[in-house]
Amino acid sequence: MSKRPIHQYKEEQLSQAMAAIRNGMKIREASRDFGVPRGTLQDRLHLRVPDLPRKMGHSVLTKTEETVLKDWCMLWCGFPLKCDDLLNTVHNIISEDNRPNPFVNIRPGKKWYQSFLRRNPELSERTPENISNGRAAVTEEGIRKWFAELVKHLEDINASNILTDPDRIFNGDENSFHMCPKTGKVIAPRGY
Repeated sequence: MSKRPIHQYKEEQLSQAMAAIRNGMKIREASRDFGVPRGTLQDRLHLRVPDLPRKMGHSVLTKTEETVLKDWCMLWCGFPLKCDDLLNTVHNIISEDNRPNPFVNIRPGKKWYQSFLRRNPELSERTPENISNGRAAVTEEGIRKWFAELVKHLEDINASNILTDPDRIFNGDENSFHMCPKTGKVIAPRGY
């Protein structure tokens, strides 16, 4: 069973339809002319729903914060983020800023995540590919070149201090790092 589309009209269309009805136009005619459901117009007209601009979802993050999150998701090529990484980050932003938390279990859920992807069509969920044998062949020269480019990039963005931060040293002797885990879906730039 497919879900019914919700709010497939703009706020301006709703305002124009309500104004036309108040000026004598029939509800059915206004619905057809302005593309607003008849039930919505009736609810507004008979005060079952206040005649105020509608609010869509929770305005938890600012537009700037959402843009930063989107850009962050776009940068993770190679080690992309999973849904839980993004949701945990949003939870941390809200918690650290002591904002009111409207989410069930104080953490955004699947609906917020799906809405975030709809608001940011540059991102999509992707199934990661295992690394090929050709790309897995690593040479000392390739590693040195990669680190030289990393140092240059960190200097360019004024973040070279992270190379001397002891909290960024990881021990992989006993645990190891899985380079090709079966991680499920990840967030990546569309078409990447």
